[in-house]
Amino acid sequence: EGKNSLLLNATEGGEIGETSNFEGVRVARGLWTLSHDFNGTAEVKAGAALLNNGSITGDAYVDQSATFGGKGDVVNLYVDGRLLVRKDSAPIIRGNLELSQDAAIDYIVSATEGASALSVEGTATLGNAGLNVIGIPGNYAQSTVHTVLNAGKIEGEFGRVSNNLAFMTPMVSYSATQVALTYTRNDVPLETFATSASAQALARSVDTPKAVTANAAVNALLASTTETASQAIDQLDGGQNATLRKRP
Repeated sequence: EGKNSLLLNATEGGEIGETSNFEGVRVARGLWTLSHDFNGTAEVKAGAALLNNGSITGDAYVDQSATFGGKGDVVNLYVDGRLLVRKDSAPIIRGNLELSQDAAIDYIVSATEGASALSVEGTATLGNAGLNVIGIPGNYAQSTVHTVLNAGKIEGEFGRVSNNLAFMTPMVSYSATQVALTYTRNDVPLETFATSASAQALARSVDTPKAVTANAAVNALLASTTETASQAIDQLDGGQNATLRKRP
């Protein structure tokens, strides 16, 4: 008699096998993957992560500093932590999604494969949460449009939008049932992150206005993050110098 719950607290994490007669699972530590049906509720505690590639027939609760992702489905999802959306790996919410102000969606964008959309059959409450656009290195077009979220109904907006690529800017638009992301080359000159006079000159020579189709050099630099942009320009500068060196 009573309630049976499954506690997962191994720091190394692992795979959750088939289960029965548990009314809930609590992921206390580690990264765990679920690939089967779980007939109960799920809790993900701070510092832990759950990738649901199966089906959770109850609700899921994600605490602050916890992560929830995977391509599986769940009934209602309540997030105070991070919600991971990757290509071909976006959670499916059969009921409602509720994000708190402390929550954030990590939305991963690829230049070649695009991105997946989060699916909510009921109401998606955005709650001034954050949207973190994470660009995977690649040759990005000057402008692309992605669907972040499809829902039966959308309430509220994101309170903050961040982006890791130095020369791209995310712009979010909302409708009654959809959140869209336009990923566009921004006004930051390529020379901004150059660390030498020759690198600045090179950056100016290959930079193009947003309205013009970018050349190969610009496309390569668009994938630079704010941390790697300087190195990318310096490497291109070195490559150009080697190419232009006189032959004996």
